[in-house]
Amino acid sequence: MDKAAKKMVEAGSIALQTAATASASLAAGIGNPAAASAAVGITADAAKGAANVAKEAAERGLKLAKNHPITATIIIAGAAVVVVLGVIAIPALNAAGFTAQGIVAGSVAAAAQSTIGNVAAGSTFSTLQSAGAGGAGAAVVNGVVQGVGVGAAGVAAGGKYLWSKMSKL
Repeated sequence: MDKAAKKMVEAGSIALQTAATASASLAAGIGNPAAASAAVGITADAAKGAANVAKEAAERGLKLAKNHPITATIIIAGAAVVVVLGVIAIPALNAAGFTAQGIVAGSVAAAAQSTIGNVAAGSTFSTLQSAGAGGAGAAVVNGVVQGVGVGAAGVAAGGKYLWSKMSKL
């Protein structure tokens, strides 16, 4: 395993150990030493298991990257797209006028609402407003935009596969 992968595993292990300490401190703080001891033991075991999984994943990832650099690049780019779309979806809705305070006057959302009239519950518009306000619609919107990212990565991977097959003809 290279240095970067080792650092990732160490960082994950430290984070889990910190969580174990926090759990133990909380349990001790509420006057339950047995719970504190159990929290440390259980969380320490979980930290070891997670570190082993992270190590194995890093090793497999490095092997994939060495043997199939284009495929690895597509996977990494696809994952990045999924994360970025998930991060920017709600701020983009806010910029369009879907906010926690309601529809912003003069915004794209206000223009859309003026053409709709009364907004039906469960409609796309109401889901976007809910998401912009940080409500349940946020899960729907994030799921859709991240699904688009996964789909784009799948199309890229499929295109790479077809290209490799066609180039052998």
